[in-house]
Amino acid sequence: MNVNMLHINFQPKQLWIADEKLKCLIHGLELRRGFFLSFFPSDTPHYENVPFEVPESWVWCRLDDIVCELKYGTSEKSSSVGKIAVLRMGNITNVGTIDYSNLVYSSNDEDIEQYSLEKNDLLFNRTNSSEWVGKTAIYKEEQPAIYAGYLIRIKPLLISPDYLNTVMNSGYYRDWCYDVKTDAVNQSNINAQKLSQLMIPIPPLKEQERIVAEMDKWISLIDIVKNGKGDLLTVIKQAKSKILDLAIHGKLVPQDPNDEPPIELLKRINPDFTPCDNGHYSSMIANGYYDYTNTNPRNGYVSGTNHQNPSLIINGGTFAGGLNTIKNDDGAQLVINDGTFTNMSQATVQNHHVAEIKGGTFNTTGSAQYVVDNEGHNGAANDLGQMTISGGTLNGKIYVVGAGASLAVTGGTFSDPSALLYLSGDANVKIRLNGDATCNGFKTQSGQSVELDLNNHVLTLAKPTVGSAGTETNSCQLLKGSTVTMKNGTLASDNDKIMIQNYCNLTLDAMTVKGLNALYVLSNNCGNILISNTTINAGTGAYAFDVCGYSTYTDGVKVTVKGTSIINGNVELSKSTGNTEPMELNIEGGTFNGNLVVDSSITNASSIINVTGTPSFKGTGWDSYKK
Repeated sequence: MNVNMLHINFQPKQLWIADEKLKCLIHGLELRRGFFLSFFPSDTPHYENVPFEVPESWVWCRLDDIVCELKYGTSEKSSSVGKIAVLRMGNITNVGTIDYSNLVYSSNDEDIEQYSLEKNDLLFNRTNSSEWVGKTAIYKEEQPAIYAGYLIRIKPLLISPDYLNTVMNSGYYRDWCYDVKTDAVNQSNINAQKLSQLMIPIPPLKEQERIVAEMDKWISLIDIVKNGKGDLLTVIKQAKSKILDLAIHGKLVPQDPNDEPPIELLKRINPDFTPCDNGHYSSMIANGYYDYTNTNPRNGYVSGTNHQNPSLIINGGTFAGGLNTIKNDDGAQLVINDGTFTNMSQATVQNHHVAEIKGGTFNTTGSAQYVVDNEGHNGAANDLGQMTISGGTLNGKIYVVGAGASLAVTGGTFSDPSALLYLSGDANVKIRLNGDATCNGFKTQSGQSVELDLNNHVLTLAKPTVGSAGTETNSCQLLKGSTVTMKNGTLASDNDKIMIQNYCNLTLDAMTVKGLNALYVLSNNCGNILISNTTINAGTGAYAFDVCGYSTYTDGVKVTVKGTSIINGNVELSKSTGNTEPMELNIEGGTFNGNLVVDSSITNASSIINVTGTPSFKGTGWDSYKK
């Protein structure tokens, strides 16, 4: 177990250029009296809220820290002939290179002086479609060129330009572009100010060079395959993306402890720079290995030196802080029985191998993204991403990602309704929303019990829908033998088939159920169903609910409506051929604003419908059953 509870506040350092005239020979940048060069302009600790963890020998910084120029291109109109080529956004490919076909030209001497590109400049596409805004490529001086106004020139400073180009063509970077872009009609934009704040993971310079060499080798191999097998384009695109992400996470090439630390690179830019302790990278409690196969015992398992499968059991205590509060890394096993855990940066519990949460309270605050982050890595033997939650209170989002990752939820109380997607065994689970939420379609199985307390919020059931094989058209499917209670809020869906397909013992209490596009908002084939103080809203001519005897269910279906319930939609009675299942519709109160529709399969509706109390009927078909 590795424990790191260190937190250091970093104060920005600045280099004051006081001479009458001092020229910085890095890319021709001229610094005059009064010029204030600040490489860390924010008062925020430099290493807070980093996008992901990197090896201990790396550091994070913003793009603005490692470049000396972010400059927009020329706005002058180009022509088909001229002295020099003008690179436009169409010349920037989506793989980090420049396409020199379809060129335009300029003969404007001022522009040629101001915007001429130098070898290893990067070009950033600031305006494009939502998918391709942020395309970046490196200029290798293949031919003289300037660049147009929809591009921004980036001049790297004491960092490998090819490595920076690798980062700016990775999946992490594409996700960043999508998050920060500003959308307008048919185009998106990322300006230089936003670009300057891009977080860059910086390895030692020697490792940057190894990463670039390894990237070149793999990309060349992929290009050979692409040229020979056109139908593998999708696989090739995924492989390139994966290799790029491995590179910027420090997992493409091994770390060399003899490499010059990247801190020294930053000190060359700013001699007064004081490094922050790497504790800002660390999880508060880390169990296991950063990279199980790494031969450095600080990062991986080395036989005879450290433990093959570290095990951590937490029985109680209060834990707050860290990039991740608890991280269970490669090859490790984690059990949490109790305790209070709070994260404000990334994840409260992050798991890469095998973990179980049996109890405790887990919270997210500030910029924390997930209460649980469970990550699989293609079924790697020591990167399984297997987690079981059997108890505890979890306040925050659940995130399951990566090939092979699995989450089994058998107990606990959750604020994130996506816990319902991972129910396992005889689960007994409570969901209590702390805000409006959206969840994919979910199923409950026999033996499972779910209490869904919307806590005066709206839960929207979205796609993908669920159901039996071949008929996955339900927003939720509640199977026979399960028990489900939904209360205190609004459940909504845009589903145009069946919103709630029910075979279980279901209670709707103080709910609004809204399925204005659905043919059936609630379809009942089995179980005891209680609709109490609940409004059901169906679309015009559609069914709020039905009572349907289905041939394979012999336990019967019983629906009771009571209290101040309002049924806005038709009610249908039907059954399948040969069905002898007991059917009951007990109306003890409420207002029915739709029609009663009795299918021709029902010959004894009077024995099914029982009306007591003082309900109100405003539709047709109810007269024979009013008391």
